[in-house]
Amino acid sequence: MIVELRRYTLRAGRRDELIDLFDREFVETQEELGMAVLGQFRDLDRPDQFVWLRGFADMPSRRTALTAFYTGPVWAKHGPAANDTMLDFDNVLLLREIVAVPVLDRGTR
Repeated sequence: MIVELRRYTLRAGRRDELIDLFDREFVETQEELGMAVLGQFRDLDRPDQFVWLRGFADMPSRRTALTAFYTGPVWAKHGPAANDTMLDFDNVLLLREIVAVPVLDRGTR
């Protein structure tokens, strides 16, 4: 799996506005296109930060899904409002497993 760790710096007082828009318009749309929204986080010490994780099966599916989302009708309609809440949206780390995570049988210790 490929995971994006995304950190946005927001305009003062606009985090809840972005989160409401994100939850309402972007989560299901991305999941329908094969992306996994893995989590969203408020940085309690920095009210101008929004952090979230997005997953993809692999790099080719990432490219396909991102292209479909950012050229699609939902982003065309709601993307400008989302971008208006942000000062910086380029803080993205692209992560991948370096060692496979072991899957344990629940019947064993």
